[in-house]
Amino acid sequence: MLLITGANGKLGRVIVEEVLRRAPDAPLAVSVRDASAAADLAARGVDVRQADYHDLDSIRAALAGVDRLLLMPTPAPDPDARVAEMIPVAQAAAEVGVKHIVYPGAAEVEGLDFPLLSSHTRVYDAIVATGVQATHLRVNIYAELIAGEVTGAVAAGELAAPVNGARVAPVLREDIAPAIAAVLTQDGHEGKTYDLTGQDAVSWSQLAELASARAGKPVPYRSIDDTEAAARLEAAGIPAPFVPAMLGFYAAYRAGWSGTPSGHIEQLTGRPATPTLDAIGAVLDGTAK
Repeated sequence: MLLITGANGKLGRVIVEEVLRRAPDAPLAVSVRDASAAADLAARGVDVRQADYHDLDSIRAALAGVDRLLLMPTPAPDPDARVAEMIPVAQAAAEVGVKHIVYPGAAEVEGLDFPLLSSHTRVYDAIVATGVQATHLRVNIYAELIAGEVTGAVAAGELAAPVNGARVAPVLREDIAPAIAAVLTQDGHEGKTYDLTGQDAVSWSQLAELASARAGKPVPYRSIDDTEAAARLEAAGIPAPFVPAMLGFYAAYRAGWSGTPSGHIEQLTGRPATPTLDAIGAVLDGTAK
């Protein structure tokens, strides 16, 4: 049996739908913190199990009879807390006999001094250390977040960001989910690592061009330093404790994070990811899942 954790989340729900489409007759269970929010899945024959990562007894009960597990990462904003929460869950899965754990982490974290992203690698390494077969799905930044840069630029009249000449290949959930579903419903992915990215990488100058088209007037790109970026973030209402994390993402972009497209989505699903500017446009239009 396959168990998908975090099935009430935005990505989790799209993955569940893809699994049901690909393997409608295969046994499927989901674990959620609020079972009532998944009542629609239960009505469709999905085995809905209540569990919480902070309650290992509930996790062990939810994993009964499960041999393949999609272990969605905790949203904990503190990287050490994420690792501390996830490792016992992985160990519990190994103890109850799960044979294959699929973990969606973050792409291209090698060499980055950004614990929020590298914590995903620490979790995956801990999964491997349990001795259970594992698959690492390294996910690029969501197109939804990069679309926020365009929206902000349209409002401000310029796209100002501390990224120099960075490029980025963000990805839509609706492109990620079929790739993950393929791994969950097929054999032969054990021990593999896949990077789930957009089809192509774009620069902030290209994002500014998209903002210009949306605004109907020129919206220039201006590279700024971290000091100005921090001031702009605080002026935009970002709470001060969150500003260092935001700057960390910009530093990661400068270092090349999320900037290398891969063909793994097409390899897994038979169709390429959505072209990046089209993906961002879909978010802006409200047509993306």
